[in-house]
Amino acid sequence: MQSHPAIKASFASKRDRQACYERGVARLQFKLTPLMFYVLYFLEVYSQSKSDQLDHMYSLLATGYQNVPLTRAHRIDGEHMSQCHIIRSPPFEDPGVLISTHHVFFVLASYLLDAVAPDYPFNSNGDTLASMLLTIGLERIVEFFAAEKGGGYNQRTLRRTFMRNMQRDWDAYTKSDKVIGVYGGDERNHDPVPLDHIWHSPALEMLRRKGRIPHQSQDWVIVWEGVKIYLHCQHCEGMRDGWAAAGGL
Repeated sequence: MQSHPAIKASFASKRDRQACYERGVARLQFKLTPLMFYVLYFLEVYSQSKSDQLDHMYSLLATGYQNVPLTRAHRIDGEHMSQCHIIRSPPFEDPGVLISTHHVFFVLASYLLDAVAPDYPFNSNGDTLASMLLTIGLERIVEFFAAEKGGGYNQRTLRRTFMRNMQRDWDAYTKSDKVIGVYGGDERNHDPVPLDHIWHSPALEMLRRKGRIPHQSQDWVIVWEGVKIYLHCQHCEGMRDGWAAAGGL
């Protein structure tokens, strides 16, 4: 947005343009904050569901009812069904809540995919983000944003702390007795599910069922003289009077 010729020509100085940018960021954050609670709720419920499922499968192994480790394909199918169950329940059964949460997930994933480097132990930034969302948790995402916001020596220190904690949590997960017992010793079975299987695929399934693809984006903020920044997804329409949040500000 800042580099668009029409926007640059509309301000008398770089300082005025920067003030508009900062005001837009503040308004977008104000819009995002309440919607993030839906994202947090989904991830918390899903995390508990995964933990309960792992405990159940481990108990079956312990009692002899299950003696073959689950494959990664079985795990992906099971996690998809679990997410669909969550999305069919309140508050996501409301189409407006479902669409708004989908937009926040899209913006969050777009930003993190651009910002997160594919460091060990992951082979891609998609794997890194999938692990952050599901295995390591939101605590690490908060650490990541804190590192990005810091400056100089403090930023480097926070980044090292973030990666060290991330690797420690991942190692603790993959080496736990329950994970090894249920999914076997093959490390490929422990890989994070594909990123588009976290919320995205189950949510699109529900949006199609509700006849909401495509849809109009109602999640936007005005940053300057009618110019809008939209929270959006790839199935949104009607954003000709503004920018998409994932690539806007």
